[in-house]
Amino acid sequence: MTPGLELKVIWFDDDVIELRAEGSNGQFAGAADIYVGHQQLRELADTVRGFPAAGDDSREIELGSFDPKWAGGGVRFRLACTDPAGHAVLWVQFRSDRIDASGEPESAAFCMPVDAATIDDFAIALREMRAEAGAVARLRAAGEEAAPGSSSPAVLNVRRIEASTRADVHLHRRRAEVFRGHPGGGNISSSTKCAVGMTMLLVLTFAVAFMPWGEVATDIALPSLPTDDPVLSSHRFLRVPQFPGMPGSRTLVVTLTGWNSYVTALGIHFSSWLVVLAAAGATALCWLKALSIWKVPPGVPFALTACGFLLAGTLLVGLLSAEHAFPGPGLLLTVAAFVGAGIILVKPLRQAHAASKKDRECARVRWGRSRPTPRA
Repeated sequence: MTPGLELKVIWFDDDVIELRAEGSNGQFAGAADIYVGHQQLRELADTVRGFPAAGDDSREIELGSFDPKWAGGGVRFRLACTDPAGHAVLWVQFRSDRIDASGEPESAAFCMPVDAATIDDFAIALREMRAEAGAVARLRAAGEEAAPGSSSPAVLNVRRIEASTRADVHLHRRRAEVFRGHPGGGNISSSTKCAVGMTMLLVLTFAVAFMPWGEVATDIALPSLPTDDPVLSSHRFLRVPQFPGMPGSRTLVVTLTGWNSYVTALGIHFSSWLVVLAAAGATALCWLKALSIWKVPPGVPFALTACGFLLAGTLLVGLLSAEHAFPGPGLLLTVAAFVGAGIILVKPLRQAHAASKKDRECARVRWGRSRPTPRA
């Protein structure tokens, strides 16, 4: 196969499209049959269009499913620059729904050099690609010539083929029905899943901020006032009528929430509502990345989440260690929410680390191939 990537429609209905994704870099090759939504090809085109926009630009998207429990395979794409000049590589990972002898699904991964012109052509081909059997969009590797007879620089080759037999249609329909059982249709990217999860935790954090975060009790002496004063006895903060041994004393119980408490560190008061602000900031950054508005470094939302967890955790430790004080359900749920947010955000950090390592490997391979041969 000529070095490059090809997406070909092999079946479709009103809900999904089945694509055959094939690719090769000249040494390694892979293929997988995947299911995508009708809008996902345009989303892929919007994701890769205009790459690279800067010397450190990178884009990624996942099509199909990498869960072996669901029908169809999966393909991951990652475009990344290898130097400030904008030289780029495409890293592709395939997962087939076929099972090998060891019981694991077949998979393949490789990288190949690409350039801005072929990527823009690929984006145009994806946007013009119709949901009809035989439609093809190809991405050429850098330095590869266009296929003879191509109708455009995008190497878009859309053609009609004969209809599948009834047995084939029945088989594809059965696989599509199984595929639709995947939550979200299997078409939700990892960035979107992360943003949705963070949104749910943000709603939880905001709601429990109104719940009791804890209570602190302290004794105050009121020697100049009668102990049977009706005003003092009916005040909602004075829980105990009289402290034994101290006539006129009262026990004041203060209820803390996420809006009226604070933590003091290094002489600075940090209000507890900053916890909600940290959760909102991390969630907003996740949505900016999911919607391809801004390429947010994965460490920034994680850092905001860590700050919120540190603030809530410090207050929890303070209440547990203080006398006549105890934490409330609101604070416990807040800490649990930030633990869950940290678990959600750890995966993008790991993926970014692995992608960075893969980019360096691809850059070394590319440099080794393109290194000029010294003259005698």
